Amino acid sequence: MLKKALFAYLLSVCSISYAQDSLSVQNSTNKTASPQTAENNIKHLTFKRVNYKAVSLPQEEQPEFLIPAYIDGEYLQSKWNSNWFINLSGGASAFIGNPLGCEDLFGRVRPMLHASIGKWFSSTVGGRVVFQGLDLKNHFIERQKYCHIHADFLWNATNQFRGYNPDARWNLIPFLGTGIVHNQQTHQHPFTLNYGLINSFKVHDRFSLSLELGGFTTLSDFDGAGKNNQFADHLFHVSAGISITLGEKGWKRVVDVQPYINQNNQLLATNRDLYETNRRLRQENTKHGMAIDQMRNILEIEGLLKRYYEELNKIDTALPSDSISTEKTNFHFPKNDYSGLNSLRERLSATYSKKRNGDFHNLEDDFSMQEIDYLLPISGDSLINGDSLLSKKQSIYSQYISRMIKQKECIGSPVLFFFKIRTASLTEPSQLANLDEIVRLCKKYDLRLRVTGYADSATGNEAENTALSQSRAQYVTSELQKRGIVSNAIIQEGKGGVDIYSPNEINRCVKVEIHLP
Repeated sequence: MLKKALFAYLLSVCSISYAQDSLSVQNSTNKTASPQTAENNIKHLTFKRVNYKAVSLPQEEQPEFLIPAYIDGEYLQSKWNSNWFINLSGGASAFIGNPLGCEDLFGRVRPMLHASIGKWFSSTVGGRVVFQGLDLKNHFIERQKYCHIHADFLWNATNQFRGYNPDARWNLIPFLGTGIVHNQQTHQHPFTLNYGLINSFKVHDRFSLSLELGGFTTLSDFDGAGKNNQFADHLFHVSAGISITLGEKGWKRVVDVQPYINQNNQLLATNRDLYETNRRLRQENTKHGMAIDQMRNILEIEGLLKRYYEELNKIDTALPSDSISTEKTNFHFPKNDYSGLNSLRERLSATYSKKRNGDFHNLEDDFSMQEIDYLLPISGDSLINGDSLLSKKQSIYSQYISRMIKQKECIGSPVLFFFKIRTASLTEPSQLANLDEIVRLCKKYDLRLRVTGYADSATGNEAENTALSQSRAQYVTSELQKRGIVSNAIIQEGKGGVDIYSPNEINRCVKVEIHLP
């Protein structure tokens, strides 16, 4: 029983799976140790291939492009230098006072001039300052010169009820205001109440014709006759002219911000979820890093750390130690060479010789027949010196190196660089750190590079994807050249739209392969 226990202990396997971290990539490794066979009856370390899975938001959580929606009837306040206007008009006026006098209305008609400057504060509200004057006929049918200055409140009734339309041709604008009128003959200057209606006809973006019907009411003694405490004198006018808009014109509609607020809340919730996921992954990576540090210490204590790097350099000096691919082959390294193992080899050698010679006498004294049948190869290959196993490994290595020399196989695994949708911009600029390592190796060993661009075939048409894949490949090529790689050491091509990777977002990439000259 002691022999069996010792034999089982010495044939146990130590398997270590090593996983490397990557930007915006979640990795998964096969943690199951390789099975116990006759070829690995000495303790060894096995480095497994790392399989990467891209992480992306589900389709329903992708942010949507929002089309601006506007609030009905809401407009931004105009700036101080916008929507100013000046108006020049001419027309006729008629004075009607108390006492009335003997002349009829048409006998009182006199020409008048009208000039104003104003500003629209919104699409419906504005104001103006007006100068009006010339002369009038009083109740004695005498001409009296006057000048009238007043300020008016403007209300665009059509915009109020119809809604603002920058292309509208006609506007109806009532006004109401107050001012002072001066009679040069009577030297009276009483206050006035002004009122009227403006019809505006647009003929150009900045020019419009105006037809104004209005008047003012003032104290009865304005024309020199009447009481000074009654509003009984009136001057009515009709005028036509032109208005010119100054500065910026029109009003901007108010955007409804509620959809953006909702989207921002959604993005904040997604950001919190991603933050929590990253926090958990950082904790896991910290634990993995501690485990790797412990394994490194174990290798250093056992004296295998230097030998591990030397063996890898013999196989492929172009690949860094943290990106060795074991898809085609696993590297097995003896963990120690104690005298107990040498003794075990001698015993197995003697036992194997007995079995080959048909001498099974006293075989059970060493091991049980089940253990021997399990451990010894059925063929005549040597178990002890490992010639068959070494021959198989050398054959695999030779095939791999031969394919690399014939340019049918790249050195190690290709490196993928991922891009944003419909652009030649990397999803993470930190991916460029991989180029530094690639350039370092290529310069050191005079290697060649193949840069292949891809696009997502599910997005865009064939022509767009072909151009996009070429621009992505050109971007990576230019970054390589910035780092010192000559142009004749790079083969560049664009494959257009493909669907060779899953999920679909991974197809938006550039693949960089390292080849021998």
